[in-house]
Amino acid sequence: MPTNVPLNICTTLRGICDILGIVALEWTRVEDKSSFGPSFELVTRLAESVTGINFFTHILGCFLMTCNRFTAVRFPQQQSHIWCKRNVWASLIVEIVFSVVTHYQAIVMNLVYKPKPDGGWVLNGTSGSVKETRVIDAVIPIVCEIASIVIISYTIYLIHKELQKGNRRLVRDVIVPNVRF
Repeated sequence: MPTNVPLNICTTLRGICDILGIVALEWTRVEDKSSFGPSFELVTRLAESVTGINFFTHILGCFLMTCNRFTAVRFPQQQSHIWCKRNVWASLIVEIVFSVVTHYQAIVMNLVYKPKPDGGWVLNGTSGSVKETRVIDAVIPIVCEIASIVIISYTIYLIHKELQKGNRRLVRDVIVPNVRF
């Protein structure tokens, strides 16, 4: 039984990224409770940025999947041409680059710590403003989710419309196999 090497590499990379995301998330949770201090500042900045990048990539990936399902219903004959391997990889690369560029400011921004009386550290903020990153982190997911709701609603409407026309065979033979792909 031959193995699909690109699929195995992709699955391995996804697993590694999931593990990195979980480690980064847990690092930031611990940092919020009891700060590690300036000696771990770079790791803390990277962990906080990776958490944001993972969240952003996830939201944009969900939007791409919604678009994929929409094209499966709306353009079933062109589905394989629209979502060919080249287009999928290009959209994934753009998604990841956009996520990293969006969070670049948080990566390079220094954290400011204040010593506690007991010898520990308290995270006191950043050396500059990350307002733009926070605004983008708030607006883009909301826009993607609203757009996804609209696209999903329209997709359901299109399926319902085809069923009302009596095109059960089209729905059964063309649309459903593409959506389940």
